[in-house]
Amino acid sequence: MNRKSFLKNVALLSALTASSLNAKGKKSTSSAPEKIKPENGGGFDLSPRIFKTGNVEMKISVPEEFKGKIDNLDVSIICGDGGWDDTQKESYGTNNAMRPEYEIVDGAIIVKTRFMRESRYTVIVHEGKFSKKTRYQSSTPQIAFLRAFALKSDLYKLRPRKGDIHIHSTNSDGCNKPVDVALRNYEIGMDFQSISDHRVWQTSEDMRILFSKYPTSMSFYNAEECHHSSVHVHNFGGKASLTDYVNSHKDEFKAIASKYYKTIEGEGITNRMKRTVSSTEAEFEIIRKLGGLAILNHPYWQCNYAKAPHYNMTMQSIDLLCQRKNFDAYEFVNYCCKDISVSMANSKYFELCKNGLNYPVVGTTDAHTIHQQGNGYTVVFTKSDNIEDVKDAILKHRSLAVAEYPPAKMVFGEKRYVDFLYFLYDFYFPKHDKLVAEEGKILRKIIEKGESPELIKKLESASKQVEDLYPSLLKMS
Repeated sequence: MNRKSFLKNVALLSALTASSLNAKGKKSTSSAPEKIKPENGGGFDLSPRIFKTGNVEMKISVPEEFKGKIDNLDVSIICGDGGWDDTQKESYGTNNAMRPEYEIVDGAIIVKTRFMRESRYTVIVHEGKFSKKTRYQSSTPQIAFLRAFALKSDLYKLRPRKGDIHIHSTNSDGCNKPVDVALRNYEIGMDFQSISDHRVWQTSEDMRILFSKYPTSMSFYNAEECHHSSVHVHNFGGKASLTDYVNSHKDEFKAIASKYYKTIEGEGITNRMKRTVSSTEAEFEIIRKLGGLAILNHPYWQCNYAKAPHYNMTMQSIDLLCQRKNFDAYEFVNYCCKDISVSMANSKYFELCKNGLNYPVVGTTDAHTIHQQGNGYTVVFTKSDNIEDVKDAILKHRSLAVAEYPPAKMVFGEKRYVDFLYFLYDFYFPKHDKLVAEEGKILRKIIEKGESPELIKKLESASKQVEDLYPSLLKMS
């Protein structure tokens, strides 16, 4: 573009901008629809946010500036997956929007409709009435759009919880004391945690006992990272230490490993690979005997491989372990094993799925300093915070592995849970995390300065706010 054309375009743009303003510098009125405003634009709000599929009733709170003209407002709804149930005949418009039934009650809009699909929904408030014969997109300005989510009854009965089950403290090779690691999980808004020191189960038990004295929303589960082979294995939720058990039952461990050794056959499988796989599978069996989940930690971790001549052999052993399917869950996200290690673990996982091996997944940080905590975690959908319910959620694929590379969140798992989690990132977890962090502040004062009736009362109140938050999204305000 030459200079003359450029100046001509600038002059034209200026003229158009000036024509859109009146003498007082305000925008002139126009028949064109306004641009959609942000969530809760102008102070509109929706309650509840989360529904069970079927007939629903919701309340749209109207800000004061629209109270006097509430009778001139209208409502439409868009289904997030682009469709409605066949019984809902009133869908129309290019976005397949539906006009629901509603009434005005005490200065609020009460909407009654049906959400037959498990999906995200957008409730749009319009300024001005529109008829069924007119497509709302071109007829009335959209002044607010409000998000809701409908769940099938199985998921509606469950609760989302997030936590990190792979963290280290100074009781192994971590940089921070166990109490500081535990308090950090409050600061970043976790619901559960497990400090899983190398060959040390007792750290998790000590923290569980210490923090169970206080009325908080956090759950503490037992864990340890086990090393009776070159493959790292996780004992999650075990009632005792695998390391201690094996050290005092060496003959039993050897017998179990020998049993698996005899079942390993195939072209290219060396004796060293057979020893690695059989001892790892012996760990899996004993972990389950102790009541834990056997999790394969950071598969395909590449650490100083140039200095480790056994590296390629270990990778082949992990391939074999995955094919034999004797463990319970796969650590899909391990934040501290970044770059190619995580990419390899993920690409291998998709290969497994292609071959019919669909393991439950978890996400962790494997943090060795408190600054690494919060960047990876597992989200589970559970009946309660009981460890058996959490293990059941993982085994039944109601778990998601999350990696946070701010501002991005990458979530891995089954689609229905992924869809719902991103909704929760908008309407639940931001407030949840702040409330849990407030618990942590009070707890730190108690631990550092000692208990007092006043602080305990504050802690109880803060914990109750956390517990009541999610149910509030399911109830009419």
